[in-house]
Amino acid sequence: MIENIQFIGLNKLEDFEKDKFQSLTSKYYDKIKRIPREITSLTIHIKQHKKTDHTSKYSLCIKLIAPQKVFEVEKIEWDLTKLLHKSFNALENELLHHYNSK
Repeated sequence: MIENIQFIGLNKLEDFEKDKFQSLTSKYYDKIKRIPREITSLTIHIKQHKKTDHTSKYSLCIKLIAPQKVFEVEKIEWDLTKLLHKSFNALENELLHHYNSK
C-alpha cells in the first residue's frame, strides 16, 4: 500500500481519524509519487492541539525527500480532512513548480 512513508503522531489520533488520515494519505501519495522521478522518503508528522469535546486543532508537516531537493509543507487547520487536502495540494504545487521549471 504505502511504501517509504514514516508517520509521526498517528497513534495519538482516534481510530476514525486514523482511518480517514491513512485513506487520504494513500490517495494523495499515489498522485504525488508520479511527479518526481524518485522519492527517497516521505515523513508525515501530525499533531493534535487544543483538544476539546467536539473540536481539535491539527498541524501537519510533510517532508518529501527526493534525490535533487527536499520539499516541506506545514499547515494548521481545525478540520483533519481539510488539513490533508490543503497540505497535499501545497506539496503537489511545490513539486510541479520545481519539476516543470527545469
